[in-house]
Amino acid sequence: MKNIQKHLMNKLRQETAKSLGKVASKVGDKAIDTTCIGFAYEPDIPQALLTRRVNQKLEETI
Repeated sequence: MKNIQKHLMNKLRQETAKSLGKVASKVGDKAIDTTCIGFAYEPDIPQALLTRRVNQKLEETI
């Protein structure tokens, strides 16, 4: 009886570990996809702001 109980507990542990591994893999993949999307997004900076900043720096150096 104890051998059967040990065998069932070992099998339960193995199945639980497999399930947790699959869940962790899916969560990791989703996190990586979200991160890649975040890095791919680049907001547009109006050209006027860029040129104004450059002009300010030029005036400061003169």
